Amino acid sequence: MKIKRGSTSVRRLIFIADSSSTTGAGLTGLVYNTASLVWYYFAGDLSNEVQVTMAAATLGTWTSGGFVEIDASNMPGWYEIGIPNAALDGGIECAMQLRGAANMVPVNVYIELDAFDYQTATQPVNVTQFGGTNGTFSGGVPTAALDSAVRVKLDATQPDCNVLRTGVEYQHTQNSSTATTVNVTIQEA
Repeated sequence: MKIKRGSTSVRRLIFIADSSSTTGAGLTGLVYNTASLVWYYFAGDLSNEVQVTMAAATLGTWTSGGFVEIDASNMPGWYEIGIPNAALDGGIECAMQLRGAANMVPVNVYIELDAFDYQTATQPVNVTQFGGTNGTFSGGVPTAALDSAVRVKLDATQPDCNVLRTGVEYQHTQNSSTATTVNVTIQEA
């Protein structure tokens, strides 16, 4: 899974399989203080693993170390966990493992910690290059310098155009009444 580095109050869903099942069924009935149930994480900026202090939680509400079963009847084996903020605050990755309860298959979770926020609809854009060349910007808007000649294709239905835009004059001469190629000369106004 991918999460933005430094995110806080993150809840995620995990599936805990029942090791006594031959059909891959989920293990039900676990709570935060089930005997021998432990949760550890290791983040890339640490020198050793950290044991998470597990806590009771309310489904849909973040609690650091929170552990709550979703629905033993309709979604057996599914639990929601509240990832501790410290697990996500540095490095580029975090590995977590929950294990130890009777009949529990250990759950391994790998998290890639990115600078990018995958959960926001509006992403900031910071463009500094075009085609590998550093751009020139004026008030956050890219500017372009045009060289001596520009060729523009127009069809015969295009009217003559002499357009004045931000101090640059576009002039053209049409070769014939059916010409599709127009020569454009750009002059400083």
